[in-house]
Formats: sequence, structure tokens, C-alpha cells
Amino acid sequence: MNRGDRWLIVLPLLLTALGVIMVYSSSAILGITRYQDPNYFLARQFVRAGLGVLVLLLCATLVDLKRLERAAPVLFGAGLALLVAVSALGHVSNGATRWLRIGFLSVQPTDVGRLATVMFLAWWLKRNPPAESGFVRGLLPPLGFVGAAAGLILLQPNLCLRPAFPRPLPPDGSAFADWFYLPEGSALYRVPDTMSDRVAVLTEPLAAALRAFERSFLPGDPERSHGTGPGCSLAVLGSGPVGALVAALGSMAGCEPVIVVGGPASRLDLCRALGATTVLDIAALDRPSRIEEVRRATPHRLGADAVVEAAGVPEALADGIEMCRPGGTLVEVGHYTDRGTVTINPLMLCRKDINLFGCWGYGPRQFGHALRVLGAHGGLLGRLVTHTFPLDDIVEALETARRQECMKAVVEMA
Repeated sequence: MNRGDRWLIVLPLLLTALGVIMVYSSSAILGITRYQDPNYFLARQFVRAGLGVLVLLLCATLVDLKRLERAAPVLFGAGLALLVAVSALGHVSNGATRWLRIGFLSVQPTDVGRLATVMFLAWWLKRNPPAESGFVRGLLPPLGFVGAAAGLILLQPNLCLRPAFPRPLPPDGSAFADWFYLPEGSALYRVPDTMSDRVAVLTEPLAAALRAFERSFLPGDPERSHGTGPGCSLAVLGSGPVGALVAALGSMAGCEPVIVVGGPASRLDLCRALGATTVLDIAALDRPSRIEEVRRATPHRLGADAVVEAAGVPEALADGIEMCRPGGTLVEVGHYTDRGTVTINPLMLCRKDINLFGCWGYGPRQFGHALRVLGAHGGLLGRLVTHTFPLDDIVEALETARRQECMKAVVEMA
């Protein structure tokens, strides 16, 4: 190995070190919230990086570059063949088709193809220097080969090109249809046989509530950043199914107090049964009074450590800013359709140093967590289903929900 070749090893090592630092920087908070360990992901990245560095050093020491050079065209051809194979026979996982199954092993041809492409370019350019061969003979052919490899990679469905939101829907829609449209690569969960349908129907709204609750959980410097957690105050704007479930999750997590602002009274009573310590009826209190009552219910009248807006009313966002304590967290989860605009003063967000998060739906992980929560607390949370209707009375069910005369209405198919 000559002096110039050493830099070919030093540069990847420096990039690997930078990558480890970036992993720690971006994952420490997530490690705390999920595993109570800021170094959880860092330790695993160290192991993977160490294995990679070991393989790099072994290859630099043991591999004969002359033999590797002679094998470059063959390896490039093999890489292209694997990329073609994965497009036709690839294993699908979470919407991505990137792997070939060989027995109990999974191989990702993209990695092989990229490495083989670099080796082939070096082989070609050594024999056809562009300065001597010109653009057409020296550079255009390898660009065509690289384009072919890149095109085969782009043909593979992947998570970046096929995000979870929005997913393609059939042109005729899917609400109340005879057939259910399930996009390719969707995650499926089996409802436990011990769980009743009355409880299982809460999986979807509970998944949304879990996502909002996770976003409101922001540990950190206790003098600056506040979120939900044991002993922290939580205010929920909206007493519908999602708002009531967020309040229930807050109570389970040890939040104190748990305040729900909404209506009508029947829904607020149910929120109290699910764990809310304070309920405020919007029909009995004007806006300034609601804001003052929320502050009064929190320690030192500072406002709630975390506010979750689940009412779906644009003006409620402005209320949430007023109800949130300095350094607190505000999660907006109530808007899945365009309900209009609202005027807010950005100065309030800055002056109060508020962490503002949007929340759009949920992922497969929340569905799995929701089923586990329902398995443990289905008896309590099942009280959210207040009305059931036969299929013939579906119009009445929709009207009952529109008039807010129920918490959660269920239509029974048989």
C-alpha cells in the first residue's frame, strides 16, 4: 500500500466517525423516550461501524488489487444481473422491494451494484483515459453503463419514492364500498381472539391518540422544555374519541393534572371516567375564562406542560398557545380536513418558547401499540363505544355522531 492509497482508507474512516456522531445527535432523545437510554442507538451504531471498519481493513490488507481489477467487468455484470433479478423476484417489506431471499439470508443487490459500478469505472477509465480517448470513446460508454445501473435501482419500489402518506387510492374512493382497498406492502395486525369487536374498533382512534401523545412527550432540560410524563400537566382541547383517548393515556402515564376542554356534558363525564381530573365545558365558559381556568388548574398558574389540540377547530390552536406554559409543548392533531384558517401572533410562540408539533395520522407501530393497550385496558376504554346500530340504520348512526349525541358509534354488519 503506497502513501496515496492510505488516504483511501483514512477518508472512509473519517466519514464513518462523522456518521456515528450524527447518529448520536439525532437519536439521543428518541433513545430516552423509547428505551430510557440516550446511548441505545449509538451503541448499536458503534457495533455496526466496527464490523464495517474491520471488513475494510481486512480487504485493504488481504485483497490483491490486480486480481480485483481483472474481475471488475465480471463483477459489474453480476451486479446488473442481481439488480434485474430483484426487480422481478425481490422480497417486499414495508412497501420497499430491495432484497433477494437466498435461504435464510437476505441480500441487497443495490449495495453490490454500487460497489461493482465504482470498480468498473476505475477499470474502464484506466484503459480509456478521457484526455486521450475523448468524450465519445472515453467517457460516454461508462456513463451509459452507470445510467443503466442507476435506472435499475430507481425501478425498485422503496420507502422514499413510495411514502406512507399519501398512499394511492382507487379512483372511485373507498368509503362504504363493497371492497376494501389495501395498498401493496401494508402492515397487518391480527386482533386477539380474546378481544371483543366493541373494543377492537377503537384501535384506529387509539393509534391516532398514541401518535399525538408520543409527540407531546419531550423530556429534556426541566427549566426549558416541558412535555407530558409522570407528574406533568396535560391539557386536551376536544372531548371527542381522540381527545378522550389522549386524556386516558395521560392518566395512565401519571400526568397530573389532566384537563379536558370540550363538550357536551355527556362526553366530559366520560372523559372524567377515563382519568381526566378537570373538565371544562365550552358551553359554560367563554374563551378568556377557559384559558384562565386551565392556568388555574396547573402549578403556579403557568399553564400546561403539554397541550394537545384534538378539537379540529382552527381557533383552538390559538387557545392552545395561550394555555401552554413557557417552554411547553403544543401538539396539533385535530385537523385531517381543511377547516379554514386562524389568526395567531407568532410572537407568542417565540416569547413563550413553545415546541409546536403537527401530527398527521399514524404508522403501523402505533396500531400494534394500540392493540396492546386495548388488551390491557379494554374494559375501561371500551366505554367510549356508547351507541351501536344495525347496518340498516347507518344514516341514523351518522346523524347521531354529527349531533354529538354519542362518543363513538359502531355499525354492526350482522
